[in-house]
Amino acid sequence: MVVQLLCFQGFSVLIPSPFSSLFIANRVAKNHNKWELPEKSLTSTFAPGKTKKIIDMNVKQIFKFMAIALVAFPLLTSCSDDDDEDSTPIAEIVSGSYKGSIYMALSDTTYKEVTITISRKGDQEVAISSDFSSLEIKGLQVVEDNGVYSFAQGSNFSEKISMSMGGNAGSAYSSDNSTGKQLNDAIAEGSVANDHLKLTFGGKPGAMPMAVSYSFEGIKK
Repeated sequence: MVVQLLCFQGFSVLIPSPFSSLFIANRVAKNHNKWELPEKSLTSTFAPGKTKKIIDMNVKQIFKFMAIALVAFPLLTSCSDDDDEDSTPIAEIVSGSYKGSIYMALSDTTYKEVTITISRKGDQEVAISSDFSSLEIKGLQVVEDNGVYSFAQGSNFSEKISMSMGGNAGSAYSSDNSTGKQLNDAIAEGSVANDHLKLTFGGKPGAMPMAVSYSFEGIKK
């Protein structure tokens, strides 16, 4: 807080905020031509004719400190808001449901009105799920860079994904073979920026020589 000590006609005034400074500055601006310093002060300290100049200097100082205080207050508020945002785990920031569409490159097919849900599992770990293709992705790590939250595969990611092919829930493949159908070379990568999710996932189902990949884009609901 900016505090200024002002002296007028022998009185000392403490100004604890820019609002008080504004009030004093207004009074000075209106009345400084009428004010006079004590005669004793003029004769013992100042040369005749300098009274108005001294008062004008005080007015300039008041406005200077008032301007500094008014600029500092919004900066303090902004810093407080940044601290609150920085304290939120990044996994919590990206968590939620995203609605959009999925494109399957192999069949050149677009599936609309798809919802994908991101759930927080730790400060920097999330799981992704969707009714589409019975998708389940676990163990994804989240990293942040300049407002973009990206998903990275964890060290045990190869045992963390299961999905169906072509939206058919009856033919589920999993990277750990828990469904009896192996999903090889499983991938899952993407990012969230401004509540916009981009996600690519897929793999090679069974002995299939080519990968089946899906690309999702959606907005947080």
